[in-house]
Amino acid sequence: MPTIDEIKVWLRDKDWQVRWAWAKYRNFTPTPEQVERGLTDEDCEVRLAWSKRLDFTPTPEQVERGLTDEAWQVRLTWAERTDFTPTPEQVERGLTDEDWQVRLTWASRKDFTPTPEQVERGLTDEDPGVRAPWAEREDFTPTLQQVERGLTDEDWWVREAWAERMDFTPTSKQFVGDNYRCNRS
Repeated sequence: MPTIDEIKVWLRDKDWQVRWAWAKYRNFTPTPEQVERGLTDEDCEVRLAWSKRLDFTPTPEQVERGLTDEAWQVRLTWAERTDFTPTPEQVERGLTDEDWQVRLTWASRKDFTPTPEQVERGLTDEDPGVRAPWAEREDFTPTLQQVERGLTDEDWWVREAWAERMDFTPTSKQFVGDNYRCNRS
């Protein structure tokens, strides 16, 4: 088992691979200073490894910094964390992130109630991986236009998500439309 002094040295090593390896090492409890140093490391792989650690409670400043990190992988990891309550600004920023995986993760979170604008933007996102989890959310009542658009989406995953919703009854046209396998000749 390494000593506290050895860990301190390795967490400040000049090579990012060493700092990264120690960030992933779980047999020590980091001090708040070590956590802060790791979360602000110059290397995104080191910041990513620290953001995946769940043995510390992040400060609001650490959460904000992680959610706005230049590396989408770091933003994604912070969006996946459930040990903070996001602010409306953080939710909005996450739902409009340039990376589809970050938007998908925010769409899948259940700790906020989306605005009608956020719902519509999510349901019309360019990426089907983002549209599908919006269709699965149960914290909004879809409009008829949203239902129709979802059931006729070009992507099967989105159509399936809409077909599995229980808060509307599809019309016979929607149910046996051209997009469903049962209707093949």
